[in-house]
Amino acid sequence: MAQIKLSENAKAVFQHIQNNEGQINVEVAEALGLKRTQVDPIVTALAKKGLVERVEEEVEYVTEDGAKKHKTVKKFMLTDLGADFDADAVEEPAEEA
Repeated sequence: MAQIKLSENAKAVFQHIQNNEGQINVEVAEALGLKRTQVDPIVTALAKKGLVERVEEEVEYVTEDGAKKHKTVKKFMLTDLGADFDADAVEEPAEEA
């Protein structure tokens, strides 16, 4: 298997997903002190490397007026490769993901 290299932010996002599978981009961003717009391209790069995938799920929520609504969210999950990947065992390059 070719060595997979991750930037510092990509490593942080990946490790957060490892420990918190099923979160959405806003949750990951808040947990790591990043902007949502920073998380999206990192997750895209991690997905291209085969480490994570976005899984669509329909969720129910309640509006301020008490109405129940449904929406589709994309949760971040590890792939089989991601589940076996040790981000601490690779060197970090200077560029993003």
